[in-house]
Amino acid sequence: MTVAGEVWPSGKTMQALCLEAGLTAVEYNEILHAVKTATLEWKRFAKEAGVPASLATEVEQRLQKMRQEVLGDGSQ
Repeated sequence: MTVAGEVWPSGKTMQALCLEAGLTAVEYNEILHAVKTATLEWKRFAKEAGVPASLATEVEQRLQKMRQEVLGDGSQ
């Protein structure tokens, strides 16, 4: 899937799309924070849900890439 032609859209691209769709900058930042917070909880959620370790690791790697590429965040 692509967003505005980008596989890993930049934060600037995401913000522009959200603002164009009618969100305020405050709403956009709140959503960004909520997504970051939720994705940082993946390992705990996966363990509680009984997700196989190999799949949990694969998803975690993709979430890390998304946080780096889209959210512009170095959180591991």
